[in-house]
Amino acid sequence: MGKLEDMGKKGIYYALLIFAIVLVVKHPVESTNFFIDVMYNSIRWIHTQGMDFYNFMTN
Repeated sequence: MGKLEDMGKKGIYYALLIFAIVLVVKHPVESTNFFIDVMYNSIRWIHTQGMDFYNFMTN
């Protein structure tokens, strides 16, 4: 069961990676801005989640 799940997750990651590469090749400027945006937002999301969790654990 675990092996199949891992393969599924890897498949999703590879599909996203290929999709990303195709996007970058076809639309370099737009996709670069988009990826910077996504990275920034996900880092900010992880940070806020982490702070919420920290506050929840310490209170």
